[in-house]
Formats: sequence, C-alpha cells, structure tokens
Amino acid sequence: MDYNIVHADFQLTYRISDIEDFFRNVYYKTPRPGEDFLDVASESVDPLLRMIASDAIVTTMVNYSIDEAIVNDSRIAKDVERKVKSRLEQLGSGIAIDNLLVTRITWPTQVDAEFQAANKASQQSQQAIIDAKSYAGKTLSEAGGANGEVVLGQLKSVLIALGELGTGDSHRDEYESQRDYLLSQLTGASREKIADARAYKTKVVETARANADYLKAMLPEYRIRPELVVKTIYQEAVEEILGGADEKILVQPGKGDKPRDIRILINRNPRIKQKEADKKAAEQR
Repeated sequence: MDYNIVHADFQLTYRISDIEDFFRNVYYKTPRPGEDFLDVASESVDPLLRMIASDAIVTTMVNYSIDEAIVNDSRIAKDVERKVKSRLEQLGSGIAIDNLLVTRITWPTQVDAEFQAANKASQQSQQAIIDAKSYAGKTLSEAGGANGEVVLGQLKSVLIALGELGTGDSHRDEYESQRDYLLSQLTGASREKIADARAYKTKVVETARANADYLKAMLPEYRIRPELVVKTIYQEAVEEILGGADEKILVQPGKGDKPRDIRILINRNPRIKQKEADKKAAEQR
C-alpha cells in the first residue's frame, strides 16, 4: 500500500458573479414552471465544480507527502483554490469562489495503527533530540558557566590550531595567549578542575626540580664514592616507602650455601590499623 495515500475533505463556497458569462458558457438545466432557478442550476454547476476541484486537488496533492499534507492544510487549500479559480476564468464561467477550506486530511484507516506507531516513534525521536540538546546545554553550563558553550567552542578551535603548529612556530605564543585567556573565562566546575590541574603541575615541577637539585648536590660525592651514594639513596627510599607500612616483610638474599634470612616486622599494636580506618571513615562522614 502506498504510504502517501491520504483521505481529504474540502468545502467550497461559490456564487454567480457574472450572469451573462454564466448563461453563455455554462450548461444548466432549464427550470420548469414553479422550480427555483438556483436549485435547478446547482444540479449542473455542482458536478462541474466538483470535477474542477477534484482535478485541482489531485494536481496539488501530488506535490506533498502524507506528513507534509497533514501539517500544511492551509497552504494546500490556497493552492487548490488558485487552480480552481484559474480554471473557471479560462472557461468564462461567471462563477466566483468565495472560500475553499480543507476540513480534514488524514491517512487511510487501514494503516491507522502503523501510522500512529510511526508518528509516535517520530515524536519520541524528536523529544530525545530535544532532551539531548537540553542535557548538553546544562552540562556545558555547569562545566563552563553561562557562556561555557561559546567559550569551549572557541577554545576547541584554538587547541586544534595549536596542535597543527610546530614547536618553533612564530604564531604559537599568540595561540597560547588566546588559550590562557579563554581558560580564564570559564567558570563553574571547569574552573576548579583547571585550578587543581595547575596546582598538580606546579607540584610535579617543584618535586622534579627538588630531585634534580638533590642529585646535583650528590654528584660530587657520587664521583668520589659512587657505591656509598647509591646505597644511601636506596636506604632513604626504602625508609620513606616503609615508613607508613603497618607490616613489613624483608627477605635478604643468601650468600653461597647460607640460606635466605626472612624477617617479619609486625605492628606491635594490632588496634592501630583499625583505629586509623575508623578515623578515616569518621572524616568522610
């Protein structure tokens, strides 16, 4: 069955505007004595108008799908009315159209269930798109503030441009300045994330710098006694790692026929670990 078949009802109101043209060019049944002329003439005029209107409706509706027809009934009525008037003028009928309305356009009853299902799916799809756009806007607003969507869009373009530039490109400083400016314009959750990231960056850089300074300071001693320096660094690292451990198991490799020496250092108070766990749970609450 053709999906674009529709059922439609039209209402047409007309009048005889030029009686001379009407009598000359339109066939009508001659009234008998006692019969009203308009009643008798309508027996001929109504089929003529129905034929002309039907032709105009068909030639108009072929330009619309069923979905377009259902939501554009006023435009369809105007198109049909224009065609009907044009045809009546060509015939010199003397008939004027006062009004032409679409009273109903619907799909065939045989496919009502299928059409309703398709229509429901279309509505759900549109609603899902609306909800997604609303969620996207809300998320962007929470992440970047009132102007978050605009700022993030500009920031994305700047970051793409930066990724395409070489390390020594003369325009790199300009784009980095734009990036920093746009980041400063963000509010909401993103500002906190950016602050945390910058703090972490500072911490990592400072830690790396401190480690580098430490190793530079150890370099003269290392050149004199390298094994001692390595053992010292190793010992300090072990002490730092094991400092917070509650239980320690140390395994010393054996030498020759001497077996391995295993030492287990157990926390002398087993309740300490439980107290620390209870303290953390209380802080989280």
